[in-house]
Amino acid sequence: MNKILLVDGSNVLHRAYHGLPLLRTTGGQYTNAAYGFMIMLQKILDKENPSHVAICFDKGKNTFRHKKYPEYKAQRKPIDPELIEQFPLIREVLALNGFCVLEMDEYEADDIIGTLAYQGQNRGDEVLILSGDKDLLQMLDTNVRVVSGKRSLTELIVTDTAAFKEKYGLEPEALIDLKGLMGDASDNLPGVVGVGEKTALKLLHQFGTLEAVYDHIEELPKNKMREKLERDKDNAFLTRELATIVRDVPLAMPLDDLRPKEKDWAQLCDLYKNLEFRSLLPGVEKHLHDHKTDDSDIMGSLFCLSADEDHSSEPEYEEITDITVFQQELTGENSIFLCANGDKLVFALTDSKVYTCSLELETEKANAGLLLASGASFLSHDLKGLIHLCRDNGLTPPDEGDDLEIMAYLLEATVSDYSLPELVSHYLAKDLFSLSRDDQIKTAAALSFQLYDKLRDELAAKDMLKLYQEVERPLVPVLADMELCGIRVNRKNLTEMSGELEARLEEITAAIYKYADTEFNINSPKQMSQVLFEQMGLRHLKKTKTGYSTNNEVLEQLRDDHPIIEEILLYRQLAKLKSTYSDALEKLICPADNHIHTVFRQTVTATGRLSSTDPNLQNIPVRLEEGRKIRKAFTAKDEDHILLAADYSQIELRVMAHYAGDQALIDSFLANEDIHTRTAGEIFEVPLDRVDKNMRRKAKAVNFGIIYGISDYGLGRDLGIGRYEAKEYIDKYFQRYPGVERYLNDTVAEAKNQGYVTTLMGRRRYLPNINHKNFNLRSFAERTAMNTPIQGTAADIIKKAMVDLYTALNDQGFKSKMVLQVHDELILDCLKSEVPAVARLLKETMENTVELKVPLVVDVKTGEDWYSLQKYEVK
Repeated sequence: MNKILLVDGSNVLHRAYHGLPLLRTTGGQYTNAAYGFMIMLQKILDKENPSHVAICFDKGKNTFRHKKYPEYKAQRKPIDPELIEQFPLIREVLALNGFCVLEMDEYEADDIIGTLAYQGQNRGDEVLILSGDKDLLQMLDTNVRVVSGKRSLTELIVTDTAAFKEKYGLEPEALIDLKGLMGDASDNLPGVVGVGEKTALKLLHQFGTLEAVYDHIEELPKNKMREKLERDKDNAFLTRELATIVRDVPLAMPLDDLRPKEKDWAQLCDLYKNLEFRSLLPGVEKHLHDHKTDDSDIMGSLFCLSADEDHSSEPEYEEITDITVFQQELTGENSIFLCANGDKLVFALTDSKVYTCSLELETEKANAGLLLASGASFLSHDLKGLIHLCRDNGLTPPDEGDDLEIMAYLLEATVSDYSLPELVSHYLAKDLFSLSRDDQIKTAAALSFQLYDKLRDELAAKDMLKLYQEVERPLVPVLADMELCGIRVNRKNLTEMSGELEARLEEITAAIYKYADTEFNINSPKQMSQVLFEQMGLRHLKKTKTGYSTNNEVLEQLRDDHPIIEEILLYRQLAKLKSTYSDALEKLICPADNHIHTVFRQTVTATGRLSSTDPNLQNIPVRLEEGRKIRKAFTAKDEDHILLAADYSQIELRVMAHYAGDQALIDSFLANEDIHTRTAGEIFEVPLDRVDKNMRRKAKAVNFGIIYGISDYGLGRDLGIGRYEAKEYIDKYFQRYPGVERYLNDTVAEAKNQGYVTTLMGRRRYLPNINHKNFNLRSFAERTAMNTPIQGTAADIIKKAMVDLYTALNDQGFKSKMVLQVHDELILDCLKSEVPAVARLLKETMENTVELKVPLVVDVKTGEDWYSLQKYEVK
């Protein structure tokens, strides 16, 4: 039996466009609709394996339906220009895939699909219709099914006659009668005005058809519904006629011509590369490799890993057995690629020879040592990981080298996978995923130099090569040393904190039970919902599938309704402190040195900030005193050392002043005024000496809120004030600092034009939703455009400061070490005798890393532990 797949091309393309962010290539071509279309199509092709495929499109606005009813679909908004430009693109993609594309004057895609489905059904074929248009459900039959997508483009729902009957209690052909009665707002079909689906179904269940409804209308009670039916009888029959899919469109193409033709694999490969369809490209590349037989095989270089002239199709790897085997290769301008693969060191030379070196074998470990000391230039996928691998095995790591992962991160900072096989697939269009893990690594190693050239060229084209060479790449050994050093943690202190928090939680639990007049599981949202909203009768704000929501956002709004809410919020904060920090940190202390060795990652955040994992030491809560006390456990390593910390003062506001060029704001910083006090004085129109703590708190929220593009609603929520009052604060701020408002507006406009924003050092962040028609997505992208240059520049500045300080500490022979970086703060474990000199070096380095229109100011502190840091006067 033949299986025919009929695709409602117009519908699926619209669904893909609205179901994905507004993606576009690095060259500016919008692709989200075409990409999503092919993802959905490939999903059903893989699942159903049809023998015949037709993709049907609407050809134009005017059809026979418009002639009968000029208002047909008249209410629809114009198609987004970003979608319009993808219609010819998807046609090109489909043509290269060998699919038959059909469209016809006067008719819609539904009519072409209806005609083909009817023909296939009559000759006994199995028919599948891919569409989210409910009109096509009228075509359901014994061997006709309709497939539609859920919210996820790859999750498909199949509807057959049984499913339709279960939902509507009618045969599928009765759908047109249902439409006749209830109309169709999406197509601007009137039906009987005032009759909805429920009433229409009731009538059809009673009488069977639209004709029968009107044949027996005298049997209906004389009420408003009957009046509506009588009044709109003509509209009901007109709507049914227009909703009926045509099954006899005069198509010149017979069904058997719908068999897909051979794909144009080479052109399809080039097109997918240009469109950056990274998940679709490997399958095309694999086919090209599997079906090429001559020596010009596109994948030949993938498997030609030896210097043999016969271009063997199978990979040949070599174990090191003789030191001279690579000594001879390291003459002239040779480079080496190094990466870890389990307990082995995999390396490739520029002639594509690939070797593996087992670090468990002393002879091969010795060879690895010679390799590292060869003086060749090094390339790695994870340079920091390589440094640790060398140190763990008693080897001297390379002094410097390039890092492919970081290069790729700079080009696309929001990608989740920077693995070596993924980078080879994306940038070189080579399919490694069909290989074993071991062969993936070895094969990617052979291609690493090509990959490096590609990444370097793209960084240069996007003006980020300097950022990579002067900040990100030299930061790698800095972070490696910080991870190796770690920071000492007092285990006894953490144990005591856990005990204190446990006692405090017991007190709060007792208070909660007293207020509730019952005991329940405070950690159970369902039980808490029952207690708060059913037993205590508090107002409920948000309903979920399991009951009324008790999340923190809801409880914050109920804080003033009952004292139990305050206790519950405090319970949650302290319970998280205990489980996430005081209990968990103790388990992560290294027994060998009593230090915690967090991992600093450069390729996680979209703004360029470092992240800390295993454990995350950047997110220790400090708003509560109990949270701040967690820092008491982090100490200097011994009695001869002390913690030395330096924190940039209001760096993001200073960066904003630099970008905005607002003279009033610049003058305030040049005069060393407290910027929050100055803003409070302007907003509340009072002299600076009359600004109280509450005014300053509100002004601080405005200052930082402006950076993040906060709305009057958001500011009002944060400050607990009305929206109108919050708007006044924002308006007064912009009156005082008009340059800031101008800068923010200009930044968003520039982002809309070019699709990205940049930091002072050239870091780019692409914003695919900056022109999206969805208000929420577009608004978020606009706020991101405002914030990223500021937050990203602040991240670049402290990274550059870390590189400069690391170099200076080493060059001047200091023994003090950087151990932590937390947002805008650097923490050193400092030899007490070195404090005066290192503190001076630290302050001078951080304040002079870059030159802005306003001075960078650093506050220096010292203390025996992180909690007890006190201001230190640098001399």
